Amino acid sequence: MRARDYAGCAAPGLYHDDASRYWRIHPGRFDRAALFAPNTWLGVSSGWIHHVDHRRDHLALGLGQVGRCDRSLRTRDFASNSEVATLVSAFENATIPASEFTHAAHIAVALSYLDSFPQEQALERMREKIRAFAAHHGVGNLYHETLTTFWMRLLEHVTRTSDVDLPLWRRINLIVEDWTKRKPVEAHYSRELIRSQAARDKWVPPDRLPIPF
Repeated sequence: MRARDYAGCAAPGLYHDDASRYWRIHPGRFDRAALFAPNTWLGVSSGWIHHVDHRRDHLALGLGQVGRCDRSLRTRDFASNSEVATLVSAFENATIPASEFTHAAHIAVALSYLDSFPQEQALERMREKIRAFAAHHGVGNLYHETLTTFWMRLLEHVTRTSDVDLPLWRRINLIVEDWTKRKPVEAHYSRELIRSQAARDKWVPPDRLPIPF
C-alpha cells in the first residue's frame, strides 16, 4: 500500500511495509520534490522551514517524518550529550535527510544552541543553519522568521525555568516530550497572520495572546 496525500493521490516512491508500522521509500523511485509539494501531508510542516498546507490543523516545528529513521542517529529520546551533538552535526552538514529532520529534531538542535550560545547568537545560528539546510535539500525560500524567532524565544524561556540542573540530553528529552504535544503558535497567532508573507519575512508580534517572555 502506498502513502496517500489528503486528496487520495498516491505519494510517488512510497509504500507501506505491512510487516511493520513504517512507511518506506522505494530506492531510486522517491521523488524528493514531492516531499515539498504543496497540499500533501509529505510537505514541509508549518514550522521553522515553513510550508503552508491549508489542510493541516497544527503548526509544528519541523519537517514531516517519512520512513524509518536510522537509530544510530537519534532525533529524540537521547541517551547522552554526544548523541545530541551527532544530530546537530548532521543538521549543520545537511547529512540527515530532510524527511527525518522532524519537529522534535528542530527542538533538540535549538536547545543545543541555546545551551552553547547567548540567546541572540543562538537565534542567528539557527537562522543561518536552517537556510543552509533548506538550500542544500533544494527547498530555498522556505525560511519563516516569525516562527523561528517565536520558538527560539519560547525554548529559551523554558530552559531557564525548568530542570536547569539536569544534563542537556535529559532536559531535551523532557522538553521535547512536553512541547511536541502542545500548539503554542495557535495560542498566540491567528492562522491568517502566521501564514502571511510579512510574518515569513520578518518578526511579527502575536495578534492573539501576547508573549510573556
